[in-house]
Amino acid sequence: MPAHVTILYPFMSPSAIDATAIDSLRTIFERKRPFPFDLVEMGWFDDRILYLVPEPRQPFVELTSAVAERFPDYLPYRGAFEDIVPHLTLASRGGPAILRHVSRRIDKHLPISAEATAVVMMETRGHRHRWRLRYVFPLGTTNTPGSLGADTRASDSP
Repeated sequence: MPAHVTILYPFMSPSAIDATAIDSLRTIFERKRPFPFDLVEMGWFDDRILYLVPEPRQPFVELTSAVAERFPDYLPYRGAFEDIVPHLTLASRGGPAILRHVSRRIDKHLPISAEATAVVMMETRGHRHRWRLRYVFPLGTTNTPGSLGADTRASDSP
């Protein structure tokens, strides 16, 4: 899985995602403009998951809220948490000592500046459950067939 700030997980199974769902997502994302953000500090979920905190966080919260509102059967993290916490996961394996080591190594490189220009849909298939790109939804574009801003369906090639 490439580095990313999660918008909505879990979501529909790959076989349930149809043209109507894709059109709904396209409509949501074309209404949102690209935005700059900085990864400013590290955060922790318990002592098991180390992540980077994006600022401003509100555009990510708005994206998550918009998708969850349109697809109410798919609440962020199955509704287990009251607040949406935008994050870019750095590490979730190896135990607290290893994660603290990763934290010290990354901290000196912060902040990291970036721009959110698209939302990607990832999926897993097959017995290996490897993540692969399914769609790219550019932010703030009119997604018409053939336009530069059109969503991109990933090929089935490896």
